[in-house]
Amino acid sequence: MKAKRGESLTDWRKVDVMGDNGLDEIIVADDDERGFAPDWTKAELVLPESELSMNLRLDRDIVEFFKGQGRGHIQCDTQGLCHYHAQRHFYQT
Repeated sequence: MKAKRGESLTDWRKVDVMGDNGLDEIIVADDDERGFAPDWTKAELVLPESELSMNLRLDRDIVEFFKGQGRGHIQCDTQGLCHYHAQRHFYQT
């Protein structure tokens, strides 16, 4: 079963009834969590930087390519620019 965007598949009533001890038992039994002991005393809250709005002129074929990807094409545009930036930064250092 796949969750819709913004929807949780977690049964929160079950989690509330289970309590912290029950959750700890499930985590200990999970192979992926075995041996994992995070030190939450050093955790920091990191908030993402706000995005900027801008007007950008692109070649028609670029816009048509991303629009052809379907819904969410603007997010794909942004991810493409982020990937380009990361590659340029990596090879310039």
